Amino acid sequence: MPGACLQTPERILVTGAGGFIGQHLCAALVDQGHEVFGLLHAGSRRPAPSLEHVHFIQAELTDADSVKQVLQQAQPGTVFHLAGVTRALNRRDYFRVNEQGSAHLTGACAALDAPPTLVLVSSLAAAGPCAPDDARSERDKPAPVSAYGQSKLAGEKAVAQWSSHLPLTIVRPPVVFGAGDRASLLLIRPIHRWGLHVVCGQRNFRISVICVTDLVDAMIAAARQGERVDPQDETGSGIYFIANAEAPTLADFGRTIGRVLNRSVRVIRVPNGLTRFAAVGSQCFGRLRGRAPYLNRDKVNELLAPSWVCDSTKAQRDL
Repeated sequence: MPGACLQTPERILVTGAGGFIGQHLCAALVDQGHEVFGLLHAGSRRPAPSLEHVHFIQAELTDADSVKQVLQQAQPGTVFHLAGVTRALNRRDYFRVNEQGSAHLTGACAALDAPPTLVLVSSLAAAGPCAPDDARSERDKPAPVSAYGQSKLAGEKAVAQWSSHLPLTIVRPPVVFGAGDRASLLLIRPIHRWGLHVVCGQRNFRISVICVTDLVDAMIAAARQGERVDPQDETGSGIYFIANAEAPTLADFGRTIGRVLNRSVRVIRVPNGLTRFAAVGSQCFGRLRGRAPYLNRDKVNELLAPSWVCDSTKAQRDL
């Protein structure tokens, strides 16, 4: 089944083009015949050889002047803003990129003679968790529980300030998985090697998930026909949750991985206190190395939340 596509070939800018989702999006847009410009920061991994037709540009979102230069060079009809910090050693680094960088990009887009359509890829973390038997909708008041989630929500607000100057749609994906996802290896490797799946906390922690190819289709559809943010509307206009209808428990998600790998899975539940202790140790070690670890005290606030489930009914209706 072919994925969603924009109606006519155009010039498109993708920030975070060297990341997991960004590379999938760039490949899909090139396949559809668009001229794609990919924004990379200095520390980005080298993009896949299959993306040789993408015009890659190195610039930092935190540098407003360089962002303006990129927009002047690309002159895009559509911008997909994926770039952001998902792990950081301190709270300031999250906001420096996720909020201030997003503001620089959107202001530069609005200043163009022909402002582009902007699709901001945020996160379910910006909305916050939910009760185990509930699901987040776009109309719910956001309540992020981590510095990462708070910075993503701040980025949404910074971008929304320009919504009267350009067409803007915000997409909030949950857990994203698929080919090339290095973060998923944290779940997959213990199951593949030893048949072990570690779950933090004692609750039946439920999660919404989405395959990266489905997310890419939804993002392109959002650019083409999505609802736009209305600055006068505070009920979630222009915002979409993109997720599978199923919301498994984290334990069941691990068992599914085991079935794919033909491995029986033993679920190990780690108590909350031990999880927090491990996060402190991991964070201290990360500071010594000068690298942000996957497990830290901020991430524990997400891991020990009741559940992370969102309702994608609106996206299914519109996109």
